[in-house]
Amino acid sequence: MKKYYIVLILIILFFANVFADTTYELRGSLREWVKVIVNTPGKVSLIESRLKLELLSTLSQEIAFKSRVYTVYSPKIYNEIKFNLQEAYIDYYTEIMDIRIGRQIISWGKADELNPTDILNPEDISNIFEEKSIRKIGVFGIKLDLKLFDSVITGIYIPDIQFHKLPEAHSTWDFFSIGLKKMGLITLPSILYPENSLDNSEWAIKISKTIENFDFTLSFADVIDNLFSIKMKIIPPGIPTPDYLYYNRTQMIAADFAASLFEFGVWAEVAYFITKDKDGTDPFMKNPYFQYVIGMDYTLPFDIKINIQYFREDVTCVNDDKEKELEKKSFSPTGLSIPVKQVGSLRLGKNFGEANANSLEIFCIYDIEEKGVMMGPRILISPTDAFKVETGAFVFDGQENSIFNMFNLNDEVYVKATYSF
Repeated sequence: MKKYYIVLILIILFFANVFADTTYELRGSLREWVKVIVNTPGKVSLIESRLKLELLSTLSQEIAFKSRVYTVYSPKIYNEIKFNLQEAYIDYYTEIMDIRIGRQIISWGKADELNPTDILNPEDISNIFEEKSIRKIGVFGIKLDLKLFDSVITGIYIPDIQFHKLPEAHSTWDFFSIGLKKMGLITLPSILYPENSLDNSEWAIKISKTIENFDFTLSFADVIDNLFSIKMKIIPPGIPTPDYLYYNRTQMIAADFAASLFEFGVWAEVAYFITKDKDGTDPFMKNPYFQYVIGMDYTLPFDIKINIQYFREDVTCVNDDKEKELEKKSFSPTGLSIPVKQVGSLRLGKNFGEANANSLEIFCIYDIEEKGVMMGPRILISPTDAFKVETGAFVFDGQENSIFNMFNLNDEVYVKATYSF
């Protein structure tokens, strides 16, 4: 898709020369992050330097440009500097319509981290503890917002197919290989990628409306799955065996809302994913499935903020117990990025210090179905507006076969320092 970026750069250069009142703003940050495995003292799991640069430009009252670039050096993962152009797009504004063209991040949904409707950008989940805004992989596309009858109708066209970037195979964080082992697979089969052509383009539409304290959204998306599916074959004497991995096409019908009720904030997302096995007749293909999340937040005494969520996945068209068991073990190729079926999350936090610039927080995800838990306490100190230091931990536990228990030797402590300019 390099040709799209070349066209975009030419357009930017054209408008930059046409409009005399062009203004520019360059901002960014430098972040250092070190993680150490607790169970193996002295074993460093991550050393990373990340430079973020953002360029914002106003070409005229109707036209603006933005780009975001990450330059990353991580000797524990790769011994070279990586360059990631996450966003580079042009905005054109009118009274009834806004158009965005270029490489962009498209965020859908109202929930905290657990967003089944947020499917248009794949994620780099090689580091599952990275901030979601950084994990997202930019896609080249066209986004149109039409303002009509106190509503916003959003149309999106994406000709550039991208997929989740997974942890290294058989690494300590490779939860996909762990999940495949639960299905009896020892090695990862070869992957068959779809052709990056116009026929495989993705598209989506969303209608948003605010009524008093309620924000409502209805959406539909027709996309290539972000995760692979497993193509099985039968070998004598009738033993199912993985043949290869491939990417299907899925349609999503979804709705979400967020509201303020009395002193509570409440939200919900629900998404129905229509796979190719609409009738549930293929035991080796993911059946259509629902994912939904509900949540609320509230401020307790002493200004302690609490955030609670419940997430669940339900598969439709299940004919018998054998198929139900297969579906429980299989990945969901679209929707939530981690292979869990029913979880609850809790976030407790308190700001303190001058202008509440510092914070203390604990985030916890509990796997209700497999009885596993992940906890992430952290403290953030910001002595100046431009500088902040964060230290914390990631702790895992649970029953033997739970996805989180499989990382119980990966408990980590970390220090992260960020300077913004």
